[in-house]
Amino acid sequence: MQNEKAEATVMLEKTSHAASSESTDVQSGKKTKLRAFPLWLRILVFLVVLIVVALAGLLVGYSMLGGGEAADVVKLSTWEHIFDIMNGKE
Repeated sequence: MQNEKAEATVMLEKTSHAASSESTDVQSGKKTKLRAFPLWLRILVFLVVLIVVALAGLLVGYSMLGGGEAADVVKLSTWEHIFDIMNGKE
């Protein structure tokens, strides 16, 4: 009898270690997955990468394709000039 209890305890420990990435909600009985990389952090990393890639694209496009200085991309006067051209003021 005790041997069966010991085996059941060992089996229970093995199954709890195997499902360590998932937890069971006792009230609803649904399994929820614990994430190593939370959703809010994924969104934040995506936005930072998006901004860095867009800035790199602007720098390369303006300096290599447009023939301007790469540092001019971050100047406000450059963007005012571009928007003036788009709006027909120049």
